[in-house]
Amino acid sequence: ADAKLVLVATRRVRDAEAVLRQLRDVPVIVRVFEQADSDRISSLGGIPVLNSAAAADAFMTWFGERDRGPEREAKDGRLETGNGKPET
Repeated sequence: ADAKLVLVATRRVRDAEAVLRQLRDVPVIVRVFEQADSDRISSLGGIPVLNSAAAADAFMTWFGERDRGPEREAKDGRLETGNGKPET
């Protein structure tokens, strides 16, 4: 069966370049981490997915939602206790 799509998820851009040189008639989606790599993959006919932005977004979501222990700063700047109620 012929491939309808190829996904390249290796970290090394040169591996993706080799795939792009071999497959001219199949869409190739390539995970990249740098804008320069994205530009290079595009110039070779690939479809880059800039993974560093997604990774940064996922990290910031995790960081913003993680429990910082029994005490953390409430939205109004007061200290919250472990019961979720701000101290006065």
